[in-house]
Amino acid sequence: LYLTSVSGTYKFSNKTTGNLTFQNTLVTGTRQNNLNEIWIGANHHYDNDSSIGARLEWFNFADESGNGFDDYNGVAAELSYARNF
Repeated sequence: LYLTSVSGTYKFSNKTTGNLTFQNTLVTGTRQNNLNEIWIGANHHYDNDSSIGARLEWFNFADESGNGFDDYNGVAAELSYARNF
């Protein structure tokens, strides 16, 4: 198993940040496959206790061993609200 990840964050303001991440997971051996993922997102902190976030992910899975697994692409979205108590 090999995992490579590169991530960056950009500060738009004191309360708002954006981020971009790329991750590759490569499995070798009997079951060989390759998973690529890209995330882009943003977070906004209302105050020290609460924040909202949104993230969009694109992923691609490829079976490299020919064992009958289907290759597929996908998109996922995530919305979050966090509050410290």
